[in-house]
Amino acid sequence: MKKPDQRGSILLIALGVVSLVSLFAFAAVGNLVSMHAILRNSANWQRTVAIADAGVESAIAALRNDADFPGEKDVAFDGGTFSTKVTKDASAKNIRLIRSRCVLMPSRRRAYRKELLVTVRLSPSEVEILSRVERTPVH
Repeated sequence: MKKPDQRGSILLIALGVVSLVSLFAFAAVGNLVSMHAILRNSANWQRTVAIADAGVESAIAALRNDADFPGEKDVAFDGGTFSTKVTKDASAKNIRLIRSRCVLMPSRRRAYRKELLVTVRLSPSEVEILSRVERTPVH
């Protein structure tokens, strides 16, 4: 037979266990929300670089068709835009400088920007990439 002063102890133990489980659950949910934001941010940066790369590839394709392509192009692509500019290097006849800028705006609050600066050498059979610099412009 139980003593009269022990009747509520099981209830207090159960309340303590439920409180601990609730604390762990809230901590786990907070961690998942943070990880989701980090992964979304990382994915958006990767998309931004991929769109800027698409601008470089577009310029290289234009150079393969016309070595004198001096052009500028703005294109909407995969939720973002890229603008490319191809210029001739004054010191070498067969060298071109490609600048590809990308802006990705997955929401109204945040814009991701990336700029690629690529130097290429033109030959009759190919376009060779000599250097590639990736920058994140500050706006």
